[in-house]
Parts: sequence; structure tokens; C-alpha cells
Amino acid sequence: MKLICLDYGSKSIGIAKADTQLKIATPIKTIFRARENVLRASISEIINIVIEEKADVVVIGLPLYADGNESEQTIKVRNFAKVFSDRLNNKLESLNLGRSIKVDFQDEFYTTKMASEILSDNGKNKKNHKETIDQVAACLILEEYMNNLK
Repeated sequence: MKLICLDYGSKSIGIAKADTQLKIATPIKTIFRARENVLRASISEIINIVIEEKADVVVIGLPLYADGNESEQTIKVRNFAKVFSDRLNNKLESLNLGRSIKVDFQDEFYTTKMASEILSDNGKNKKNHKETIDQVAACLILEEYMNNLK
């Protein structure tokens, strides 16, 4: 099964991919957004990646508190996921691909902090983290998702 993961944030969206047979997540790119509420171009770009990668599932990192409760950002992510899922499946229908793609969630607690530590441990200057930190976080979210698959 092919997976795409989105680490959704107010300024950027990190994207990673994996195949459940290989169980290795690979970063794809970071999409930087001009404004938080402007999603049309970002969603279109993500949909193109999902289709190009022939994904079966799109996993979206869900920002929960350590106790599992939802935050204001969790609501924003759920709203984004709804809009994204609707647009993705409308696009698939318009292309007559005869399938839909599942959108699922994975708790992303602490992944950005872990991604920052990984980049620092690999000699990346914190000033240069902006380009890749969300991609690394998406990889961590995706690896956790694969670990939870039965």
C-alpha cells in the first residue's frame, strides 16, 4: 500500500511518502503558503503529488496535546482534511480513475521537536531547518502510522 503523509501547519505543509512493504518513509517536499487561509494552490499541488505517487492513503498529522485532547490547531487540521478529501475525490472522479483515496489521521505529538533534533544531530544549522523540518516531521508521522498498522 502506498502512503502520502501531510504535516499541516499554518505556514507550510511537509510531505512524505512510503510503501508499507518497505516501511521506510521518504521526504518529498515542503509547500510554503503565502497566507494561512489560502489553500487552493496548496491543495492542488498536493493532489497532483498524491495522484502521481499513486497513493492509496493520505495520512494527515493530527496535533493533539500529550493527554490526547484536541487543540485549536486540531480543529484547523480537521477542517483542512475535509476540504482536501472532498477536492481529492472530486478530482479522482473527474479523471475517471474509478477509485477513491482514504484520508486518515495519525497523532503528531512531538514530531516537529524530534525532527529538529534529527536535523541538528545530522549537522544541519537551525537556520536551515525551515526547508526540511516539516518533511522530516511528515516522515516521522508516517513511520508511526505504519507501526500502528496491523
